[in-house]
Amino acid sequence: MAKMHADEYEIDIALVQRLLAKQFPHWANLPLKPVTSAGTDNALYRLGKDMVVRLPRIDWAVGDVDKEWQWLPKIAPFLPVAISKPIAKGSPTQEYPWSWAVYGWLKGNNPTVGHIPDPISLTHDLIAFIQALHNIDLPNGPISNRGVPLQQKQNIETRKALKQLDGMIDVETATALWEEALQVPKWSGPPVWVHGDLSPGNLLIHNGKLCGIIDFGNLGVGDPACDLIIAWNLLPAHLRDVFRKGLKVDEATWQRGRGWALSIALVALPYYKDTNPPLADNARHMIQEILEDARKHPSFHFALAKSSQRALLHQWFEQKHIKEWMHGIGLQNTLNGLEKFFQGTSEATYWIGYDKDVPFAFLITHLEGNDAVTLDLFICDLNYLGKGLAVSMIREFLVTHFSHVKKVLIDPEVTNKRAIHVYEKVGFKIVGEFIASWHPVPHYQMELYMQDLLNGR
Repeated sequence: MAKMHADEYEIDIALVQRLLAKQFPHWANLPLKPVTSAGTDNALYRLGKDMVVRLPRIDWAVGDVDKEWQWLPKIAPFLPVAISKPIAKGSPTQEYPWSWAVYGWLKGNNPTVGHIPDPISLTHDLIAFIQALHNIDLPNGPISNRGVPLQQKQNIETRKALKQLDGMIDVETATALWEEALQVPKWSGPPVWVHGDLSPGNLLIHNGKLCGIIDFGNLGVGDPACDLIIAWNLLPAHLRDVFRKGLKVDEATWQRGRGWALSIALVALPYYKDTNPPLADNARHMIQEILEDARKHPSFHFALAKSSQRALLHQWFEQKHIKEWMHGIGLQNTLNGLEKFFQGTSEATYWIGYDKDVPFAFLITHLEGNDAVTLDLFICDLNYLGKGLAVSMIREFLVTHFSHVKKVLIDPEVTNKRAIHVYEKVGFKIVGEFIASWHPVPHYQMELYMQDLLNGR
């Protein structure tokens, strides 16, 4: 196997065969072949049809064998998918200085970025796995090396990597994001069990479903934020909010998770760019996704309109760019509906969209039966007009609050070309035309199937 570390131990198939023959002679005659893997800490050899031999390549991974031997059988019953199952533990010899192990072979394939058969299903499977892992109540677990504060573990190596990456990435933005991550409040809750390295190479899928998790070298207890890195190293950008909402992750934990993802990628890229191209490619992808998040996507969130915001809403509705499309009976219906909403008697729901703490958008939704919702919206703050934010805002709103519905309906005026263009970029399609009772001019009926949006089509 090709070396990935300057000081890693030399391992080849002949060595593994000798170790098996001496310590587990009943398996010595089974077929043995190297396993191609983007992993960095262990060499893998498939043994027969149902087993895999795993040997540490480097000294920092040596303790993982004993840890997995002790803890994996204990956590496995609590988890919804199969995990690595230790079968036998080998001892050091004069030829090989460390403990090694034989595990059961788990069927499945690693997912790859941009080629996930069913991304929404995988997202929900990951949510279920992480929730189950974080809820395990087993005392005296080891401290995960990624369950500690970023400042304690990653700062020196990350800053070293940033210097090495000058000219390869946008170091200025990456450095600013790293500085932000270091300022995020530390985890103040009780330590939880974490995997610590949820990445494409450690996931197994079959028929679009998550069927296994491997490589628990970072297993332990601590801050749950490190298990969020999968949001940037694999999941499509439009499903990050589904992932976050499903896990009920607060803002500080999300920011620490992004900090872990950024640091892991920054350190990996210069270290593995020549020795492990697949891992380096994924590191580039992570960095790009995190930087794109920072550049293009403000921190949108949405909350129900409050009666205390009545004056702000009325002020918004008086603006020229709003009155152009909401006036007369339509405006009066909106004002009447708002008052009913404040009194708790409206069938429609009225929302305010925020960029961090700044209110800038007004949205109206109305459930239509059990499987559809109508949508109307306006970007009201003039500072947010013409910034190209509407498409990402609408997607985030729908994914965050209406991922459970079958379709979304919207009905712009035929002459509102700008709005129609935005809705089409979101994924809405024109399915009809009608004359509205509240404003007797032609309107398009447009619809969006949420499964298409969630699957990134």
